[in-house]
Amino acid sequence: MEKLEKKLDDVVEMVTFLKDSAITRNEFQGALLGMREEISGAIKESEDRIKTEVMTHIDTFIALHQKLDLELVALRAKYQRLEEEHQKLKTQMGVIMKHLQMEPA
Repeated sequence: MEKLEKKLDDVVEMVTFLKDSAITRNEFQGALLGMREEISGAIKESEDRIKTEVMTHIDTFIALHQKLDLELVALRAKYQRLEEEHQKLKTQMGVIMKHLQMEPA
């Protein structure tokens, strides 16, 4: 009988320990809510960081595109000036060649 009482006391002691150490439903729900808020905050921070990085890359790309557009406009203007100069030189060379052909040798 003593053995049985000893085992019963051991079981009661374990149940008491578990009861004292166990978390209540409210504590568990509070912990879950805290974890949910912490995770939500971390996700929000990550989203904000990613959005900032994407916007920075987009801004950089737009600036590069604008710079390339300006360079293209400048190159087109330069090319047009060169074409005009070339045309003038051809005209002047034609006049000189006609003049040289008219002169008696």
